[in-house]
Amino acid sequence: IKGNQIVKYIPFTDSHQMRVIFQVKTIENIIESPLPLLYYLFNLRCINSLFDILSSKSLITRLDCGEINDFDDYTLFSIDCNLTEEGFRIYDKIYNLIKSYVDYILELIKNKNEVLVKHFLQNLQLNKNNFKSSFGL
Repeated sequence: IKGNQIVKYIPFTDSHQMRVIFQVKTIENIIESPLPLLYYLFNLRCINSLFDILSSKSLITRLDCGEINDFDDYTLFSIDCNLTEEGFRIYDKIYNLIKSYVDYILELIKNKNEVLVKHFLQNLQLNKNNFKSSFGL
């Protein structure tokens, strides 16, 4: 940029994005690894899911999750939200809610909560069966 030029930033959208990144221990055993369960829970769109709670209050319009980096002993996991104007005003409360939700889920996994594990395993088996039938394996 030359000294006599004016540069102006014009955003493509009017949305506000928030990304929450946290570290998850990598475990080879899918039953003990929290990653598949975190994917499953953050992608739920049913009543009382995290997405439902935040979107019904018009705080977010999108909630996605994914791995950023996968290392030998841990994974960086992210939760991405598109915040509404109201959500942007109280982003710190949304962050604290997401953090509390993640902490709660990781604590349940760590303590091997039987109901949670049973529910996850049933859904994992359903997904395996759906995958096999959809590809004719």
